[in-house]
Amino acid sequence: MPVEEIANRLDDCFRLLSAGSRTAMPRHRTLHATMDWSHELLPEEEQILFRRLSVFAGGFTLDAAESVCAGEGLERDAVLDLLSHLVDKSLVRMREESGEARYRLLETIRQYGREKLSESGEAEKFRERHAGYYLALAEAAEPELKGAWQVAWLERFEQEHDNLRAAISWSLERSNLQDAARLGWALWLFWWIRGHFAEGRRPMDQALLGEGNAAMPASARAQALYVAGTMACGQGDHRSAEPLLDESATLFRELGDRRGVAYALGSAAVLAITQERYERGIVYSEEATDLFLEVGDKWGAAPMLGCSAVGWLNRGEHGRAKSLAERGLALCRETGDKHGTSIALSTLAGVAQAERNYERARDLFEEGLTVSAELGNQADVVHCLAGLASIAAAEGTIVRAACLWGAAEALFEKIEAVYAYVPDRSLHRS
Repeated sequence: MPVEEIANRLDDCFRLLSAGSRTAMPRHRTLHATMDWSHELLPEEEQILFRRLSVFAGGFTLDAAESVCAGEGLERDAVLDLLSHLVDKSLVRMREESGEARYRLLETIRQYGREKLSESGEAEKFRERHAGYYLALAEAAEPELKGAWQVAWLERFEQEHDNLRAAISWSLERSNLQDAARLGWALWLFWWIRGHFAEGRRPMDQALLGEGNAAMPASARAQALYVAGTMACGQGDHRSAEPLLDESATLFRELGDRRGVAYALGSAAVLAITQERYERGIVYSEEATDLFLEVGDKWGAAPMLGCSAVGWLNRGEHGRAKSLAERGLALCRETGDKHGTSIALSTLAGVAQAERNYERARDLFEEGLTVSAELGNQADVVHCLAGLASIAAAEGTIVRAACLWGAAEALFEKIEAVYAYVPDRSLHRS
């Protein structure tokens, strides 16, 4: 079969792989028969756990298996032993990641388990449990994405991305638009830093346009609008992003949610800066800064100070830009936010570059590059490489400049981000 035809049939791999040797034992003639034979050999409790594990996508931890699969005839304390037996029988795979055991079912085996779960009548109940577990995880971890444990939680969310995606899909499938919006609100920063813009935007668009959206609570709609607009900004889809963010800000104002208004204005400020509408960007970012500080949110205020700084820098107000960026950097150091730190460093590098202090600019861009790489934020890596290239060009080291620009351009073409958020565009054109 051509590769394309095989790909189209992979969702039903049991029918695809059904031509076993006629001389083989009956249980080996088809993949499904082999799985049936293996499944029937399992004790009842192992069968129960096996089928319930099929709700996980990509992999899972022991805590997740215990939390989601226990109950209804299966004791929580028994899960570890039963899981170990399934590993011994090669139905579940285990490997250590960052000092923690992580388990997974091969996709073919997971599909078989999902079939058994459906036959048992438990599918809806345990898919709901799975979605609830990952919603709780995302919401509990969301504050950690803004502090000293930011990098560790970015990696954890990356590990759990398939499960988080499955949780959102289930919420949408059930028309539970409020939970879908809650997941988006908890995950937007992860999606933004790691450049998963389409991944984040797609389910929010579905929630906003899907069946039953008219009954969606205003707070959930405001959150979904914010996430969709922010992801559209990351994609460079300015035409879509602006009305989404405007409506989000309006709804948050009507709800009296000052932090929500600050978020919406913050993304609108970034959008304006990327469009070189600096005055508009400054107005939005300054109001967002004030609102964040009013509610005691230093993490939110820090990048807004940096955004204001970029606007003033591009208007030739170097001293004002430097003061704002330094204030933002201080807040980032205080909260432990590396993402905000990389923005502040890049902005301060732009100020130093505008003042022809190339040595200082180079040091700041290099520090920003290190921080951005640690975060896995490839868009900011591109910006730092472009900044270093422009410094090399200004100093006359043309070969180094060409290499750095080539690296920046190659990475920019590879990643999903198409926005260009740099301290001073004129410096990068020189």
